[in-house]
Amino acid sequence: MAAGERKAAATGALKYQYEQIIKHLMLLQDHAAARTCPYTPAGEMCIRKHLMAIEAYAEETIPMEDDPTFKEKLANLQTEALNNRLDQEGVLCGEKEQALEGLDHWARKWRKEFEMHALTCELAKTAEELLAPVQA
Repeated sequence: MAAGERKAAATGALKYQYEQIIKHLMLLQDHAAARTCPYTPAGEMCIRKHLMAIEAYAEETIPMEDDPTFKEKLANLQTEALNNRLDQEGVLCGEKEQALEGLDHWARKWRKEFEMHALTCELAKTAEELLAPVQA
């Protein structure tokens, strides 16, 4: 596989990861904002599932990301998603009151952090910028 093909494959994999993070953030935002969601807090446990998916995709994406700024953002997202998930599990176990206040805004804030970066053109540009000193 040539260098260009490896770069394209890596960019495609990273794009997929960020799209999954964004999708789960978007769904979490919708579920947390819908106070009448029939699946909250029990039933399908949507909020817990989306938080767990966000946590997992963020953790999985960290070693794939070359940009230190986005590595740090992913690590922060993973930690915050874990803490929110543990809070939600406390609700599901009857140990805490349902506390969705601000969760929709939290999801929106993080979604906005990654939306532009997840575009193929932005990922390719970042890769080129990071490789430029090596090629010079």
